[in-house]
Amino acid sequence: MAYTADQLTDFYPKRPLMTRLLDTLALWTTAVADANPYMRRVRALQGMSDRQLNALGVPRDEIVHHVFKHAYYR
Repeated sequence: MAYTADQLTDFYPKRPLMTRLLDTLALWTTAVADANPYMRRVRALQGMSDRQLNALGVPRDEIVHHVFKHAYYR
């Protein structure tokens, strides 16, 4: 059986190269950010109730500042 151009195009990606590269970069950047222990702490605090946050002395609107203050505000 002879292969025609229509059959061969099914083997190649449909999206442009630059789009695939940027999508890969975005996925990698997201994975790196998600692996950051600071971001895991932010997500854990955001999942707490207001009562739990008050017990820790952290207002909800200052969670990010509270977590990152040791990294950026020395």
